[in-house]
Amino acid sequence: MKHRYLQRIGLLGTTALLAGCTLPKESAPSQGRSSFAAMQQAVTEVSDRSKDGLVLIKMEGTKPSGNSYTVSGGSLRKDTSLSDKTYCGLILDADGHILLPRHAEPADAKRILVWVGDTEYSAKILKSDERLDLAILKIIPEAPLTILPRPTEKTFSAGAWGVLLEPSGEDKDFEIFTSLGFCRGEVAGRYGEFRMDGTPSMAGSLLIDLDGQLVGILKVRGLVRSMIDLEEDFAVLLADAMNPGEDDDEAKKKGWLGILTQPVNKAYGRELDLPRSALWALHVFEGSPAAEAGLQAGDVLVGLYNKPLRFNGSRANTFFIQSLRPKPGKAFTLDVIRDGEPMVLSGTFAEAPEPDTLLAEDLGVAVQSISNQEVIKKNLFADAGVLVTEVVKGSSAAFSGSMGSKLLNKGDVIVALGGEPTPTLDDFNRVLDRVRQDKPEVLLVGYVRGRSTGYASLNLSLGKNGKGENQ
Repeated sequence: MKHRYLQRIGLLGTTALLAGCTLPKESAPSQGRSSFAAMQQAVTEVSDRSKDGLVLIKMEGTKPSGNSYTVSGGSLRKDTSLSDKTYCGLILDADGHILLPRHAEPADAKRILVWVGDTEYSAKILKSDERLDLAILKIIPEAPLTILPRPTEKTFSAGAWGVLLEPSGEDKDFEIFTSLGFCRGEVAGRYGEFRMDGTPSMAGSLLIDLDGQLVGILKVRGLVRSMIDLEEDFAVLLADAMNPGEDDDEAKKKGWLGILTQPVNKAYGRELDLPRSALWALHVFEGSPAAEAGLQAGDVLVGLYNKPLRFNGSRANTFFIQSLRPKPGKAFTLDVIRDGEPMVLSGTFAEAPEPDTLLAEDLGVAVQSISNQEVIKKNLFADAGVLVTEVVKGSSAAFSGSMGSKLLNKGDVIVALGGEPTPTLDDFNRVLDRVRQDKPEVLLVGYVRGRSTGYASLNLSLGKNGKGENQ
C-alpha cells in the first residue's frame, strides 16, 4: 500500500501570511491568489524533497492509552477494545532503523507495518524511551534507505514557516497530510520547544522547515520539541537499539561526574559579570571524573557540552542535572569560569561508585559503608561508622523505645556495638561476628542520629523469633 502527501493549508496560514500587507484595492484578489499559490508551491516542494526520508507506520491492534471508558448497557465500562494507529516516522539510517515519534513497547501492538514509498515492511521495536516519548523500530529494507537532513545549528525561530506532517488512518488510505505552520517563538526548557500556530492536534507529527530539514516533533498543545536539543538523545537511543546484546546489568550502570553544585546568587553574579545561568562547584569529590578533568571547588559552571546553561536559581541546577546524561565511558565538556578566566574542561564519566552493604539479620538492619560522598550528599554528622539503610519489620531494631520511636531508624549511623567502635563496615562485621559467638541477650548499639548521639538496647532474643512485644 502506498502513501501520498496531501496539502492542507488552512485559512489561518493564509491570513497570517498576508497580515500586514497593504495592497492596492484592484490588485488585492490577484495578489491573494498569488500568495496562496506560492504557499501551495512551497509546501509541495518541501514535501517532494522530504518524502524519501519519511515513512508511514501502522500499529495494528494497539491497546487504549490511559484510562479510556465506553458506555455499554447504560453503564460506564473500561475500554479494552483494540484499534489501529498510524504515525509519520523518520528514517534514521540506511540500514532500516526507523524513529517512531511516540513511546511504544513490543506488547503494545499485535503487528507493526512500515511503508517506505510503495513498499510494505514488517517492523519490530528495538528500543523505547518513555521519558523522551520515542521508540526505535527496525525493518530489513530491500535497498539502502534515504536519510532526511537535520539541522546542525539552530536556524528555526519566531517568524519562520514550517510544514507539519500528520498521518491519516485507513479510512483515508494512509495518506500523509501536510499543513503550513507559523512559529510564534521558542519556549525555553530542557528541550527547546517551538510554539506553532496552525498545527494539527496529533502528537508525534513531524515539523520540516522550508529547506526540507527536520526541525522538530510535535508534542502537545502546539509545542514542537526542537531536534537540535534531541540529537544527542537520538544518538544514545539509536546506539542502544543497535547493540541489543549488551548485558542488561551493564546498560543499567549509572555514570558519575562527582560534584555538588549550587546556583550563583543573582546580585553576586551581576557584580562579577557572570552569565545569568551559572552554578558554583560547591564540592568536587576526590578521584571523581570532575576532579580528573581539573574542576575545582569554587569554579563557576556556565556551560555543558559546549552549550550555555539555561535559567537561573534552582531551575539552572535542575537543567544541569537533566542535561548531563551521564553514562560510563561517555565524554563530557564543562564550560567553567575560574578567577574571571573562561576555560573548557574535558573528561569521561566513570561508573557511579556503589557502597559496600551488609544485612545484619541478628540486629534487623541493613547497613552500608560511609564515603565522603555520602557524608556530604546526605548531610551526615558522622564520617565514621555504618549507615542504616533499612530496618527489618518485626526485628529487634524495629521495636519501639520508651519515647514510642523505633530503637534504630533508617539514616542512623551506627558507631559502636557492645561498646566497641565500628568505624568501617569491616569493623562492624568483625564485631558482629564476636557478638554472635558471645550470644548476649541484650546488645548496646551506639548511634548518631542527625546532630544527636544515643544508645539503643536491642533484645536479640526478640529479633531471633520475631514474636516479642514492643518494648
